[in-house]
Amino acid sequence: MKDIEKQVDEGLKNIEAMIAANKESQDAEFEAMKKAAAENGEKLQRTEDWIKKVEATVDSARRTPSNSDALLDSIPAEYRRHVEMGVRLNKKDPVKDAALGLWWHYQHMIPLAASGRMKAPHTAHEYRQMADNLVTAWGYDPTVKALASLEEDTAVLGGNVIATPVEAELMRLIQDNGVMRPLVTKMAMTTKTHQIPNETNGITAYIVAEAGLIGTATNATTFGQEPITAKKFASLATVSNELLQDNIIMLGDYLFTAIAEKIARLEDSEALDGATNFTGLAAVAGRFTFNVTGTTSGGDAPSYDELVKTLFGAKEAATRQNSWWMMHPIAMRHVVGLVDSNGQPIFQYANVPGAIQMSILGYPVALSSVVSLAQTVKTTSTNIYYGPPSKIIFGDLAGMGFDTDPFGLFATAQTRIRVIKRTGITIPVGEYFSVLQGVKNAV
Repeated sequence: MKDIEKQVDEGLKNIEAMIAANKESQDAEFEAMKKAAAENGEKLQRTEDWIKKVEATVDSARRTPSNSDALLDSIPAEYRRHVEMGVRLNKKDPVKDAALGLWWHYQHMIPLAASGRMKAPHTAHEYRQMADNLVTAWGYDPTVKALASLEEDTAVLGGNVIATPVEAELMRLIQDNGVMRPLVTKMAMTTKTHQIPNETNGITAYIVAEAGLIGTATNATTFGQEPITAKKFASLATVSNELLQDNIIMLGDYLFTAIAEKIARLEDSEALDGATNFTGLAAVAGRFTFNVTGTTSGGDAPSYDELVKTLFGAKEAATRQNSWWMMHPIAMRHVVGLVDSNGQPIFQYANVPGAIQMSILGYPVALSSVVSLAQTVKTTSTNIYYGPPSKIIFGDLAGMGFDTDPFGLFATAQTRIRVIKRTGITIPVGEYFSVLQGVKNAV
């Protein structure tokens, strides 16, 4: 039994190593893209770098000359019990969690206090001031953020703006809850549209005779450009007033995660199956695509040979460097269920009977339940995608917007919170990817 556990652990470590190698390749890819973009006057920054910068700003602002916590100091005495609750719940940073929850609590109380429909402990102005005190303690100027929201190329275009540290926390949770976002190349955008350099017509090579003239076409070629345009992602959450008013420390666990999960799933869907709002792997030009053998309505199970064909469909070696299989769990079920002529599983860990590996032909698998089961290739079916996720680009336009509605569900004591962010998704070179269509869509 110990030998089996050891081999399973080694298999998992191999997958972790693949993920690390993919990140290293992604880093190199982004640096090359950033350098090429700079030559065209573009400025690119990783979304991860932006989040780290925000977190560093907050950490620095919290440290005061007297060694106190500025963020804790900004929380009124009447709300300190939420910090104590976080301590009892073994929160890693109870002050941070309480502050994030309090910021949403203040946004909830502002319209209620202003409406006069309920007796509130403070006026709307006082709640705004308490929210601004949190933002200041985080190291940001709330006035600057509010004015920036009125600029043409920001996400919210004059609506209410989410405080930068709250936005950074949401972005981190979106990454944690998505399948594709941790694997793709992510960039922070400063305008709604950026031009992304790609390899198309970038470089031409010649064999030249001694003292011969190098082809003049080289002077005319430049890196191709692929526009990435940020579009609106909106999430609508319904929250009980009791949670917003009494269980503030739990807002980060519930509200943030719920919103992040929905947005992350939508991003996964667009990157893989997108054909209308964004051009995902299912529709990107240049992809290698073919159908599973058979004509069954609802699709057919792929064969071993068809999986091999998918792997080598895109001919360039770069398409198999740090690549992944991406599919619905039902599609993976049919891959795992493949057997040889003796009825033995084709895919399994060596010497570990019955174990299911999360890799196919040596490449890791990313499973997402948002992959469509209603592709029309065989009346209804699903797709299996293969290629390097780092060649997919997510562009995040800084600045999230929000609105709260504490009145629409007044009779049930619930509040609706709408969060809006803008993200663009593009695949500059479709030739890096293969799509196996017509895969069986039911267990």
